Amino acid sequence: MASAIEEAGQTRLSKLVETEAVFRSMIEPLYRGVVFNEGDRATLWYPDEPDRSVVIDPKRKFGSPIITSEAIVT
Repeated sequence: MASAIEEAGQTRLSKLVETEAVFRSMIEPLYRGVVFNEGDRATLWYPDEPDRSVVIDPKRKFGSPIITSEAIVT
């Protein structure tokens, strides 16, 4: 992959790592609302953490975003 990137005149592999760090900073806030079980698997996601009024739970309403207290699809 690094050779293909260099051939195309793109960023070198060392720069790729720096780009990854930027990507992490963009998605890290999304992880704040993820709830993990004992096996380190994501089980719930509160997309607007710390507000937990909306949840995405694959066991409720087929994983559609719902209002937590009422189970109403948003």
